[in-house]
Amino acid sequence: TTSDIDGRLQGTFWINDIDSGELIETGPLDETEELGDLTFTPLTFGANFHLTRGSTIDLYVGLFLGFVFYGDLDIEGEKVSVENGFTRGANVGIDVPFGEGKWALNVALRYQNIDAEIDEEGFEGDPIEVNPLTLQVGASYRF
Repeated sequence: TTSDIDGRLQGTFWINDIDSGELIETGPLDETEELGDLTFTPLTFGANFHLTRGSTIDLYVGLFLGFVFYGDLDIEGEKVSVENGFTRGANVGIDVPFGEGKWALNVALRYQNIDAEIDEEGFEGDPIEVNPLTLQVGASYRF
């Protein structure tokens, strides 16, 4: 998966005259903009709890833990290394059977909590929050 990464600048800005160096204006700075892209691959393991066992439609919720493998953070063509790390999350889904057979339509919503730590000097600060919400649509087969 590739995710757009937003950055936030907070602080105070100063505008100085280029010739005299005299302070022209100052004020608070709080800006957010897209900085780059981060590619990541989560490997997760979890358990689903089926709430409507024995019913035609199978509703379930689940929790999972995992490990995330990161590519480099690409900031306008500059590659920045990111440490691999752990993730956790939850999902909710439903299986709706196709007729009387063992095949079903599966629709699920997954949320992951991921904090990516930059692994290079000069990029100190808070971890990057990558918290994807994923809609999954597929087919399932009961056996």
